[in-house]
Amino acid sequence: MSRQKLTGFSFVINIYEREKEMLYSSANCGSGKTHSMIQLISINKNFYNGKVIFVQPKKENLLESEIQFKAKGMTPHIIDEDHLTEEMTSVAKGLYSYILKRKIKKTDVLLVTHQSFLKHMVNMGNITNGYHVVFDEVPQESFGEFTLSLSTNKDILLKYIQTAPSKNQDFFVLKPIDRVQMNTCMTTEGEDEINDKLRKLFEKLLNEKHYTVEIRKDVWESFKKNKRNGRNNVSFITHFYMLPEIFDDFLNVHFLSAKFEESDIYHIFKELGVSFVEKELPKLQYKEHENITHTFIRYCMERDFSKTMRSYECLNQKTIIQNILDISRLNMSPDDKQLLVLNKDMIDGDFKEYKLPQNSELISSYVHGLNGYKHIHNITFAASLNYRNTQADFLHDRFGLSYEDIDKSFLFSSTYQAICRTSIRDKHDDSHRLITVPDYRSAVYVQEVLGIP
Repeated sequence: MSRQKLTGFSFVINIYEREKEMLYSSANCGSGKTHSMIQLISINKNFYNGKVIFVQPKKENLLESEIQFKAKGMTPHIIDEDHLTEEMTSVAKGLYSYILKRKIKKTDVLLVTHQSFLKHMVNMGNITNGYHVVFDEVPQESFGEFTLSLSTNKDILLKYIQTAPSKNQDFFVLKPIDRVQMNTCMTTEGEDEINDKLRKLFEKLLNEKHYTVEIRKDVWESFKKNKRNGRNNVSFITHFYMLPEIFDDFLNVHFLSAKFEESDIYHIFKELGVSFVEKELPKLQYKEHENITHTFIRYCMERDFSKTMRSYECLNQKTIIQNILDISRLNMSPDDKQLLVLNKDMIDGDFKEYKLPQNSELISSYVHGLNGYKHIHNITFAASLNYRNTQADFLHDRFGLSYEDIDKSFLFSSTYQAICRTSIRDKHDDSHRLITVPDYRSAVYVQEVLGIP
């Protein structure tokens, strides 16, 4: 397999009244794109004038960036649940107070998580008009699915939801019948079991400036006719996707993400009319992986791995997932450490039914951008992050994505990001390195993206 040059992207969204443009620059997850952007902001503090919002996946990312910004002479301000003062009784009030009540210094930079930005900042209106936003990695809330099975409460949805035309003839757009009534029905979490199930869907429907919710016409018609499934429930499956208008109230928005052209946001925004123009991000450490002389990739099965397959028994009477865990330690000495990536439901479980390999550090599948593991050379990615068939079919039928592109947009992206937490992100470290993935398709992608012949 020929060596591939790696590309990552820094996108800048400049919002105009009738036109949207995104600029991107070639980079790489292992090339220090976040550090380069921090350096760029620090050097150009007169241009940003203290109006920069740095948005990262997790609190751990914010803490790492805080250190880097301070080292550059900047004044970073983290606002999340762990950094609230007595005056800031909530994240929302803290962010609002930061924007409106402080005396701006050119060295200021606000650090928030993806969740805080999308929950609070996008709803502040034009008070953020002068702000530059830098997204480190794309937000996971750009696309999702709501699946409900309601045996006796079908009429609740029909009471609050109506359909409107979609740009695709096979789908309806869902909208509230009465916005005030829908908002009123969302009781406090825990007070009403049915409303708890509907809350996230209703929040997206009420936020129609930022998200669109769509449903297949045949699914909607079956739902209205009370057509029941094998469990005697009425199925209701809808999908939501983010709109470019979510960024209208900001001066510009940058996206820093390896392989951004493979992301859901890229494909969806492009179909919605956003154009893309390339622009360089200066002072990258390197643009391709060169420390791969002693890096080896191995996979465990030819078939595509999935969550349902985890519990299948093999000829040795062990489950597939247990065999993957056992294989992960082959050709390693007892002292060799490895990162182990599992699905959230396995991490949250008690592991009584699994024998975890020794000397393995368990990490989430969403560890984008973290630097705390680069002393570890080996990694086993044993999580299944396939989209459900209904999600993949929606992206394929609604936005024209190929199923290969759909795999790249989430599963492969997360696999690559996890691998780039290891010592491979240090261009001077060419240690012996074992990368274990569940299936052949993942191994081929990793081989290509790392540039291993």
